[in-house]
Amino acid sequence: VVKVTAHNTELSNPRDTCTLREMSAEMVALFGSTLYKNEVGEVGTKAVLKGKTHVAIFFGAAWSGSCKQFLLPLVQVYKKLTEEKGKSFEIVYVPATVPGRPPEDEAAFKEVTSMMPWLAIPVHRKATHKKLTRRFQVRQIPMLVLLDEQGKTVHRLVPATVPGRPPEDEASFKELMGIMPWLAVPLHRKATHKKLTRRFQVRQIPMLVLLDEQGKTVHRDITPAVTHIVEDTDGDVFADQFPWQEKRHTNIKQMLGETFLKGDMSEVAINELEGKYIGILFSATWHWQCRRFSQMLEYLYEKLKGEGKQFEIIDMDYSGPDMPWLALPQNACDVKQKLGEAFRVENAPPMLVIIDPEGSVVTTEGVEIVSKDTEGECFPWTPKPLYDLSTLEPEILGEMNDTVTCVCLCEGCDDATKEAVAEAMMPVAEEAFNAAKASGCEAGMLFFTATETSDVVYQLRMSCELGEPSNVPQLVILDIPDSGAYYVFDGENISTENVQMFIEDYDEERLERKELQEDEEGEGEGEGQ
Repeated sequence: VVKVTAHNTELSNPRDTCTLREMSAEMVALFGSTLYKNEVGEVGTKAVLKGKTHVAIFFGAAWSGSCKQFLLPLVQVYKKLTEEKGKSFEIVYVPATVPGRPPEDEAAFKEVTSMMPWLAIPVHRKATHKKLTRRFQVRQIPMLVLLDEQGKTVHRLVPATVPGRPPEDEASFKELMGIMPWLAVPLHRKATHKKLTRRFQVRQIPMLVLLDEQGKTVHRDITPAVTHIVEDTDGDVFADQFPWQEKRHTNIKQMLGETFLKGDMSEVAINELEGKYIGILFSATWHWQCRRFSQMLEYLYEKLKGEGKQFEIIDMDYSGPDMPWLALPQNACDVKQKLGEAFRVENAPPMLVIIDPEGSVVTTEGVEIVSKDTEGECFPWTPKPLYDLSTLEPEILGEMNDTVTCVCLCEGCDDATKEAVAEAMMPVAEEAFNAAKASGCEAGMLFFTATETSDVVYQLRMSCELGEPSNVPQLVILDIPDSGAYYVFDGENISTENVQMFIEDYDEERLERKELQEDEEGEGEGEGQ
């Protein structure tokens, strides 16, 4: 089941006020002169959209599991509307421009469009992808924008998530509590709802977090266990295994086994890896994304080894004599299964998990880290309470788009003020960092200073309309998942107490909500004309 929410939005662009009977020129201006059709190739935009009374723009990405999951019901709806109901309706797929992700390549584009009975912006038209992503303010994918016959946005449709949804009202709360035999956080405690949602990194609902008597997370989501107990034949036996402690919280190094294989089939014992950071690689030699990632990883691996860094990679599968790193023995099926379950490995690899010398997980985002830190300058990529946005570390790249972020911009201040800002923010950052660590989750709020000018810092200033750097630090909270929301601290004294109060005001919704401004540069760029 895919739930959908709708947000009515009107475009301010005056050229969107024409009718779709006159929209051929408008569609060419919007999409370019040609569109792509699977098994056909490029077709003329004007001809293929002639007479359509509604056009939907589908923003997605071939790498996104959520987009692929959304495709099946969307195809069903499309066929019902166009084939069964005879509606004059069309969809145009746009590979969304997502920060921290490379543009969609031709192989991935053809793979995903082979499942689409509708049209697409050709893969080589990267500027059009970027222009449309920016114009329609795409904050998350999948997203479906529906235009009416006047060319105005009727709906902005996204699968149901927490950001953008109104708070639960009293009637719906009481209705839901009427069928629940357990407890609830009182309805009026909105700040607590928000704080817990952030702390446990709730990305989708329903989600059921299991805590022990000390408040530590035993399992981040036992929703599948509920279904297993109710629907499966071994449900009673599975229920007896409660509390199903998450394997990921055990020592991962102890799960790897005793020996590993080199490319020449000689063996390496686990004790030879003492003191090393280990990358656990889930990959598939037949998969084009895995092959491309392996080339990047091999370069980084050889570079770190050449520099004497304590780093090793263990591949889940032996790939042949040319394999530069280690692999599990071919008969280690049980180890592979347990590691796959521990890290919820999806059907579409690659995935790279980094563990420290003690066997604790450093990050599960190794693929993104390798893609960003191609020279290994930030090895071993261990998380920190407080980052400097001016020198954005790769382990945190992309996280700002998914996580509430508190940033103090002080690049125009003197060194003493910069040091004082960091000292003021550190206790608050450490409290959130340690709470997340105890909860077994990633941090629910990220903390940054910005001590020097950089492209990222400049972009943030422009998007938040903060003006040029000055000798006064500026504190902001970014909530990009909530349609690009941000909040500005009204004051100049950046003390620990004021930072804490600012966050409390954010949780209590006492702050003025603003939205990030879009950079319009390049909007008029023509392509494919």
